[in-house]
Amino acid sequence: RPAEAEALVREALDLGDVQDLYINLGRSRIDQGRPADAIGPLERAVQMNPRHAHARAWLTRAYALAGARERAADAMAALTTLDPTLAARVATEIPAGAR
Repeated sequence: RPAEAEALVREALDLGDVQDLYINLGRSRIDQGRPADAIGPLERAVQMNPRHAHARAWLTRAYALAGARERAADAMAALTTLDPTLAARVATEIPAGAR
């Protein structure tokens, strides 16, 4: 059902520029095993509010899972500044081979 959820989120995005919808779209793509496709929406969410820790957390995951290690490290550094506890949790969730 993740593909159906993605379709609904994409329809909602057409209605307005809403940060949470971009985050949910990115999460849906990660859940579908498509982390590279999650990066665009998650970057948009971070652009909308650079201090949104959960958007940065999901973007960090997407970069790491997509194999963009340098970008993941930069995102993790920014996340650590915003929310060290969340950053520590994200670090444990990313598979060792993706770090």
